[in-house]
Amino acid sequence: MIEHAVERPADALEWPLTGREEVTREVLVAMARHSGSGVLVTGEPGVGKTRLIDHVLGECAGADTLIVRGAATEATRNIPGVGIAGLHIVGRPAAGAFSGLSGLSAAVAEARRGARGVAAPARRVVLGIDDADQLDASSAAVVGDLVRTAGVTLLLTARSGARLDGSLAHLCGRGPLRVLRLANLPRTEVLDLLTRVLDGPVDGLTADMLWRITRGNPLLLRRVVGIGLDTEDLASVREVWSWRGSPGRHPRLHELVAADLATLSAPESEALEYVALTGSLPRATFEHLAGSPTVGRLADRGVVAFTSSGKADAVTMSHALHRQALLAGIGLLRRRQRYRELIVAAAETASPTTATRRPCCGGWRRASTYRWHRRSPRPASHSPLATPCSPRTSHSTSTVRPGRFSGARR
Repeated sequence: MIEHAVERPADALEWPLTGREEVTREVLVAMARHSGSGVLVTGEPGVGKTRLIDHVLGECAGADTLIVRGAATEATRNIPGVGIAGLHIVGRPAAGAFSGLSGLSAAVAEARRGARGVAAPARRVVLGIDDADQLDASSAAVVGDLVRTAGVTLLLTARSGARLDGSLAHLCGRGPLRVLRLANLPRTEVLDLLTRVLDGPVDGLTADMLWRITRGNPLLLRRVVGIGLDTEDLASVREVWSWRGSPGRHPRLHELVAADLATLSAPESEALEYVALTGSLPRATFEHLAGSPTVGRLADRGVVAFTSSGKADAVTMSHALHRQALLAGIGLLRRRQRYRELIVAAAETASPTTATRRPCCGGWRRASTYRWHRRSPRPASHSPLATPCSPRTSHSTSTVRPGRFSGARR
């Protein structure tokens, strides 16, 4: 989701593609097979999906291979005959650009015949499309027809959580798409990347701190390093790069995260507050509070992640920075209200024998200052009013002894 940052002078640094050798080989092997339609690379925003497929397409380049590039966007989703923006033949940006899916079909047909300035017919056509989950059904049907009739091989990207149904189902022409999930960089790869970008050794504590803040997300790592270089908080001391202070508390980083969260809708922001307050929330409880459509959109954007604990799935925040920013913006009264709603939802999505035994519920009750009956899994506000003869409504009396403070414990 970290994708709305403003370019900084420090971004002029060369950031090589690292830690992707194994997945590159997997993509190339899968594309070489003739039993499938191609490869779909998924992952959270900023993980490097576009960078990876550009690298793979460069590896596929050859005299007998035609490579076509484009991207599906919200702007072109509902425009008839367009479907994919920026369609062009890689290596020939001037003469290789064309408009719409009809132009794509014509370009593929001409390449197969050896026309359009090609010395020999193209034995292989590779079509790379970013954000393929944004394709509308008609555009996906055209692409799927090219796979079936013209033997086009697909190399697609989509955000994590994109389902292989609906429009994507039309893309499976010769066979199913091979789906590969691109993960964030591990700690060792982050250290290697920082060393190569900064052209010098990096202090271990600094590298570890940057990895924990960014979780190995390459785009977010690039933004944080850019902030550090611009403000000179990240500097070389005795030929070793180190960060003075804590990068997680930098105002510009908070502005970046706040701008990122501002792109969420009101229901999505409110839903994230539940996860931010709890750290980890049962998926059933989260869907009960926010609704399945909202949960699906948050997962598609890579804001939340699902983990399995064996008995049930749990929901967590994908980035610790998002959680910190959300917690900082939740006032005391709103926080108490959210905890009360969590208590009710936990009771309604769990059996009476387990609702009150969850360790987290005790903390939620204390944080919400909410009264809770020990013998009932429901909050007191949901319990029926007691009758006048009930012991619950009888007035309790207390005796204040002389010389003692009235609020002291007896």
